[in-house]
Amino acid sequence: MEPVGVLVPQRTEDVQAALEVAHEHSIPVLPRGGGSSLAGQGVNEALVIDFSNHLNRILEIDPEAQTARVEPGVTLSELNRAAAEHGLMVGPDPASGNRATLGGMLANNSTGTHSIAYGNFIHHVREAEVLLADGTATTVGPTDPSTWQEKMRHDGLEGAIYRGLKALLADGGRETIAEDTPSHWRRNNGYRLETLLDDAPNLAKLLCGSEGTLAVTTELTCDLVEKPATTGLGVVHFESRNDALRAVTTVLETDPTAVELFDGVAIERTLQTPGYAERLTFLEGTPGSVLITEYSGDSDAEIQESLDALDRLVANADRGYVVVRVTEPDAIKNVWSIRKEGLGLLMGVEGDYKPWAFIEDASVPVENLADYIDELSTAVDATDTRAAYYAHASAGCLHVRPFVNTKDEGEVETMTEIAKESLDLVKKYGGVVSSEHGDGIARGWANPAILGDDLYELCRDTKDLFDPERILNPGKVVDAPPMDEHLRMGPTYET
Repeated sequence: MEPVGVLVPQRTEDVQAALEVAHEHSIPVLPRGGGSSLAGQGVNEALVIDFSNHLNRILEIDPEAQTARVEPGVTLSELNRAAAEHGLMVGPDPASGNRATLGGMLANNSTGTHSIAYGNFIHHVREAEVLLADGTATTVGPTDPSTWQEKMRHDGLEGAIYRGLKALLADGGRETIAEDTPSHWRRNNGYRLETLLDDAPNLAKLLCGSEGTLAVTTELTCDLVEKPATTGLGVVHFESRNDALRAVTTVLETDPTAVELFDGVAIERTLQTPGYAERLTFLEGTPGSVLITEYSGDSDAEIQESLDALDRLVANADRGYVVVRVTEPDAIKNVWSIRKEGLGLLMGVEGDYKPWAFIEDASVPVENLADYIDELSTAVDATDTRAAYYAHASAGCLHVRPFVNTKDEGEVETMTEIAKESLDLVKKYGGVVSSEHGDGIARGWANPAILGDDLYELCRDTKDLFDPERILNPGKVVDAPPMDEHLRMGPTYET
């Protein structure tokens, strides 16, 4: 999908002028940050507005309130470096933090390794300065009933949005949202309409996960959290992936801040990569899978107590055969570095078969994770397809990446079959197909099945309220194309 043009704005006024012209001439617009999204959110036949070059300032860090006010092009790493001077950091921590922007994190409702401790970005955003689809500038944040009434009296698109949302809730929408919203806490499918049911609805939260389809963020304020005084890792070794997954709920009883699966395929690939094999000092032998388990605390003694508890748990369980302790800061950094670089290592495999992202964002309640993966892996194996399984075991979200040759038409059919099988299993086990990486093109097609017809129609109605001309990143979240329609390297691709 080729852009119709690219704008690199220096000021918010540049973005506003572009939106006004685009609205007048019905030109699609795609607000873009670091381009690190994985589901196709950052591509479209549209005017691409790149915020990363100039609108990337940290405007304020308030240590007492523990908040940051930033422009959308600031990267997570840049903000964390500045916040660290005050002993603070951003809670959500996607692996792409050195290039993921805060505007993109809001649009994608990002999270990461520590989601069991800090949740998604929706749990941290306070307010945002936005431009509506026609270029109207406004602020969205917590809105009490009197402020909502005031907003409804506004002329133009802003007033129409607030009046329309009130009518949407009054006409049975409130009940549909309450009854049909997926119950799984780690979810990104569709729009977060349940935020409208709060006593003081915050439309900045509604924008989380909207993928630039409702408004364009030009500034945002988010919460910061205290950096842990110290951390330590216990790398639990297992003979198989199934043993590791069946142990997750037990490991969670020790109150970790993260539990990440690193499976045999990822381990094998790391061992094969020059410069990485010698860094696997936290492994004993060649385990079938490991659970990288992190603890945070106020002292080294507290960390050791947590690791002692993990040792006792593994010793008394029938799964797991050794716990390797990693407590030195440089060694901890090495473990997390390898975990975060795992995607690059997997994608670096030679040949046309690559571990593509299309079912990698599914999440189910953690108590159902082992059964979900057991059935999914059986289905994947039945297609003679190899897959890697890794990442956020603590949150019921494994990044499952089947190796598929998308240049082969038959392989593309296999890919869609696997995606449909994953959808059926996710519904069976009470989960969602999108939990942090978003809908985009890869998963937008599944939203009617995940949300149900009534809730999905409310999402479509919400899109029409915010963007009547459908110019903001069209084809994402609602009315998405089939997942195989815009493959970058499809059957017609030529090198």
